[in-house]
Amino acid sequence: LERRLKALAHFRRLQILHELKKRQRMTVSDIAAAIRHSITSTSQHLRILYAAEIVERKKRGLLVFYHLSPEQSPEVRAVLAQLK
Repeated sequence: LERRLKALAHFRRLQILHELKKRQRMTVSDIAAAIRHSITSTSQHLRILYAAEIVERKKRGLLVFYHLSPEQSPEVRAVLAQLK
């Protein structure tokens, strides 16, 4: 739980989650463009969210698509519900 809450305690990661909530499935470059941040930094934030099991990734060819994990703790669901 602590790892998940720490992962949520960053503005950029909340922006990423907001975009994934809106669009469901995105590549790193799509997310980076949407939040107007570098691909490298966005990728690092996604790695943290993935390690915390908040997002999942699926590789298709050369692309990696990220999406929100369907199984979330009540605390994470509460944060996601607040993202508008």
